[in-house]
Amino acid sequence: TDSYPGWGYMVKEGATTIWESWGRFQPANPRWRTDSMMMFAVIEEFFYSHLAGIQGPGFFGPRTIAPGFQTIHIRPHVLGDLEWARASIKTVRGMISSCWRKDEEGLTLNVSIPANCRARVGVPLLGSQSVVISEGGHRVWADRRFQPGTAGVNKGTEEPDRITFDVGSGEYCFTAVYKTP
Repeated sequence: TDSYPGWGYMVKEGATTIWESWGRFQPANPRWRTDSMMMFAVIEEFFYSHLAGIQGPGFFGPRTIAPGFQTIHIRPHVLGDLEWARASIKTVRGMISSCWRKDEEGLTLNVSIPANCRARVGVPLLGSQSVVISEGGHRVWADRRFQPGTAGVNKGTEEPDRITFDVGSGEYCFTAVYKTP
């Protein structure tokens, strides 16, 4: 595919080599992404960082993630007809994992956050603006608002392409049911 994120996106944007990062060009911050050829390039980073969504420490621009994965961002990308993705990363703080599955019912996102860490977990909207999200069977997002009261889920915010929740360490199972307007 030639849409972001992906190898085809780089080609569509005029790349003649593999870029140093998977990032999009941002006119407001052109230094955020470098187009230099990436030495020893591997595709594995695309799978865990973009498809499964486990975001590593930022290397360019403002630092948004604490050192040593103390604060974790999980922002999976559900692309095309891909039905699932799963990845885990062993870090100095413990194992981080993300697994999502899409079906006709909606999307299920399971994440594991190590002890003494916190995370921002983004549940994709998949083009819908009407979604109900539950965690462990407890509603955490409905009517475009955070629904408080679920242990470990501290805050929910709406972003253009996802609903993001602030969570503590532990195992979480987010279930999203998308409604057509």
